[in-house]
Amino acid sequence: DDARKAELQARWGAVDSNLKSQIKEALLSTLQTEPQDVRHIAALVVAKVAAIDLPRGEWPQLISTLLANMSASPPQHGVRQATLEALGYVCEEMAVLDDEVLAPDQVNMILTAVVAGMRPDEPSAETRLAATIALQNAIDFAEHNFDNEQERTYIMQVRWVEVVYLGIAMLW
Repeated sequence: DDARKAELQARWGAVDSNLKSQIKEALLSTLQTEPQDVRHIAALVVAKVAAIDLPRGEWPQLISTLLANMSASPPQHGVRQATLEALGYVCEEMAVLDDEVLAPDQVNMILTAVVAGMRPDEPSAETRLAATIALQNAIDFAEHNFDNEQERTYIMQVRWVEVVYLGIAMLW
């Protein structure tokens, strides 16, 4: 409920800023650990902390850090999957807020990373699924991107190719 949420936000706000930074660093590094269940929970917690800190301007490097995980070389599929989950959950949390917390270029970069994760040349089916779910979570958040016909068409074309690719793969 709203009262409980406000209480938790106040408690997080009262935590020492150095300790908060350590916690956030630990959360981000947990996205790179085994097993997958741990990465999944870390992605959820990253989004919950982001819902509090991004509107306050207290985690400005979050999106760039997550995007860096997506472009790491060589690609680490478990990390990419967890990062896409985190991006999707962050989008879901940001969509609930009345304010536009992220800059339009950040929203575009998130969508670019999500769409890249959905491409058929992504070798991990789990990563493609995480990207598809992240796109679903991002739809309300990135509404203005979907209002642009060119961007919407590109996103849907990549999604359609993925659906066809998965359908063919399931037949084999």
